[in-house]
Amino acid sequence: MIIFSGCSNQKPYLKFSTSACDSNNTDIYSEPYAGILNQQWADDSTLIVDGYVKTYCGGADIYGDFSVEGNKLILKYDIKIGDAITSCNCYHKVRYSISNLEKKDYSISIVKK
Repeated sequence: MIIFSGCSNQKPYLKFSTSACDSNNTDIYSEPYAGILNQQWADDSTLIVDGYVKTYCGGADIYGDFSVEGNKLILKYDIKIGDAITSCNCYHKVRYSISNLEKKDYSISIVKK
């Protein structure tokens, strides 16, 4: 039996979460409409990236996804707007926790799907 340490055949997977609406920050009507706040390695194969997405104050669900292209890590989000659209906008903090990811320096961006 041969065991190779550091090798994994498992594909990276995402745990995505959002926070409640926060309208007490800077100008929510100006660009950018999404951004990265913080990134850190939780261990040798799990990267956690905290960011924000701007959307309506109510009636919106945010979904996350990602892709890896070489040294580029592209964090994606999509917003599904329900029937209760409001006239105000706010920030939602988002968290991308990606496990089984090769540990290296990535150029990270967050984009709308």
